[in-house]
Amino acid sequence: MASHFTNPSICHYKILGVEQDADIKTIKNAYRQLAKEYHPDRLNASATVADASHARGVFTAATEAHAILGNTQHRAAYDKYGPHAAASSLNNSWRNDAHYSGRGKPFWKVASRAWLPMLGLQGIITAGVLFVMSDTKSQRSSGQLAGLHADRACHSSEEIARRIVKRRTNINSTPPSTPPLPSG
Repeated sequence: MASHFTNPSICHYKILGVEQDADIKTIKNAYRQLAKEYHPDRLNASATVADASHARGVFTAATEAHAILGNTQHRAAYDKYGPHAAASSLNNSWRNDAHYSGRGKPFWKVASRAWLPMLGLQGIITAGVLFVMSDTKSQRSSGQLAGLHADRACHSSEEIARRIVKRRTNINSTPPSTPPLPSG
């Protein structure tokens, strides 16, 4: 037995059980009530195939009615031209855009607009870093960088060795912290 909810000639307002001048909140509440009652996942385990089919049909019709009547543009098209105009306006929504159906541009053409400048900038930065690294290496080997920090005692090898020894003695001389024993 076919449900009257799956018939496209049945008014969406009747499906949701609301008046034609109902506001969005009333439409939303009516849809939620139908969705709670007829959602296929909420069926009992003892539901028959006919009950499941009926619930699926009611839920599908209520979802479509809510999608059309819950959107002011789709609702205006439905009120003015009927259910077929509203259904075609639903088909032109973001869910059915060309990039979802495979008729649009390939992914790499869409993504290249954002990624190519970013990859170009990354290449320039990488080239600059590599140049500075090679230049520093050549300056070290030629002796141009030797002694630049000689006036700073904190960079001398003796000072570094002294700090390491001091830190090791501090670590070894500090007793391990033990948690206090519970009194009892």
